[in-house]
Amino acid sequence: MSTTTQLQEDINGLNDAVDAAFVLLSAFMVFLMQLGFGLVETGSISSINTQSIILKNLLDVSFVTIGWWFIGYSLSSNTGNYFSGDGSKVFSTFEDGWLRGQFNLSFAAAAATILSGAVAGRIKFLPYCIVSCTIGTIIFPIVAHWAWASNGWLYKSGFIDFAGTWRVAVVAAFNSSIAPAAAIITILILQNILEGKMSIAGILNSALAGLVVVTPGCATLEPWAAIICGILAAVSYQGSSYSMVKLLLDDPVDAVSVHGVCGLLGVILAGVLSDEALIDRAYGSGYRCSNRGKQLGVQIIGCLAIIAWSAGIIGAIFLIFRLIPGGLRVSKQDELVGTDFAYFSGYAYPDFKEKVREAKEQHLRKIELARRMELKKSKKSSAKSRQKTDSGIYKGSMVPPIEKDHEKDHEKDREAVSSPHRRSLADAHSGGQRSSLGVEAKYQDIPSKSGTPYSPSSIRATQNNNKPLIEKIKESELEQKALREQIDSLQSAVASLMERRLGLPSALTSERDSTGQVSSQDHLSFRVNA
Repeated sequence: MSTTTQLQEDINGLNDAVDAAFVLLSAFMVFLMQLGFGLVETGSISSINTQSIILKNLLDVSFVTIGWWFIGYSLSSNTGNYFSGDGSKVFSTFEDGWLRGQFNLSFAAAAATILSGAVAGRIKFLPYCIVSCTIGTIIFPIVAHWAWASNGWLYKSGFIDFAGTWRVAVVAAFNSSIAPAAAIITILILQNILEGKMSIAGILNSALAGLVVVTPGCATLEPWAAIICGILAAVSYQGSSYSMVKLLLDDPVDAVSVHGVCGLLGVILAGVLSDEALIDRAYGSGYRCSNRGKQLGVQIIGCLAIIAWSAGIIGAIFLIFRLIPGGLRVSKQDELVGTDFAYFSGYAYPDFKEKVREAKEQHLRKIELARRMELKKSKKSSAKSRQKTDSGIYKGSMVPPIEKDHEKDHEKDREAVSSPHRRSLADAHSGGQRSSLGVEAKYQDIPSKSGTPYSPSSIRATQNNNKPLIEKIKESELEQKALREQIDSLQSAVASLMERRLGLPSALTSERDSTGQVSSQDHLSFRVNA
């Protein structure tokens, strides 16, 4: 073997080693997204679901890895027909394409994990695990074959959705930095204009949305096009997130807005903004469509096919579990106490129970303070009303005061009034409807401090002025009663779950006073009586 031949073989071997290192590094970086998903989800949802979220992310990687080795890689390979691989690489050792297999595995796991944030704390473990495994082993491998395998129907149609090669990695990396930067600046402007304040969760999701939008065309876009992608990503994310809230659609981490809406936008923009020369360099000459209109049509058809394929399979699985009573959605009790307690019989944070109790007490104090302030305002309003009507009325009584100057005249009138008239006089004093003409005339002669003659009608007016105060007091009492019922319901739910999970006779007790009501000093007290 000549020296030249040996040198060429060494160079080729070095090139292969560099390629392998680059692809593996890229795969490991994609795997790091699992940590990011876990942090985003646990920070966006209630902390009573922390352990279940972390476990779901771990199970995503576990199920998808086994499923990918079993059948996923075989379905995504270049074998078979335009729809999928032929299954010849079931239980494959990846000997003939282990780099591609490892790289695509990281994306399959990421695709499965995105679901966990959208349904966090809402569906049970069994249906979630089945759907997650299906995404990683069937749904994603088929789509990967369509778009990236040399015999896939989308690949043959010129579909642009860049997966990654070292030849264009510099362009892809640069555009992947520009787009999220533009998205962050745009969302800051939008938040201050629309809401007058900033949201760190919205800013981070916008950065992620920028990455999602630019990824399909990261190797085929000019830098100015990447900036447009980032701007449109922020606008689309904000609009979609706002619409989801208005439509009362539950999505704790905005997974649909970031990955669904912005992912669709990215595929379409790749067909509109991609540079022809960059397409040829990334995919090879002759790959792209003859014109932008046809390219846009291919991108839209690809999006519709992927949506129909994914939604059809996942929707069917969810529908089957939904038809089973209690098969899909977690129970109301599990939502109240959290899936952590339902599945793990404990919370992720040791001091969480104490924080719950303190939060409940603080909430009750706020309600009590607001009630007192409202009562104080009502008293002031009632006092002003009484002063306007007749400031001479005694507080808490409907009987008018008889001033000293008229005491003798009043006594004379009482003696002069006959027996039937005395009953009329008593009715006038009690605010009744009956009164004799003589007595009513006498009351009209008694002036109040405001100078207005006093009459039984003014007594009734004062009674009416006190009605709002009485009604507000009753409303406050009803609110306190409803709050006590909610606390009792939560305590009963926790007790029931602890008895069911731990087999204890009583898992939750509350300090109660002599009337049987929950004590204000300990509205939510967790105790295990073993």
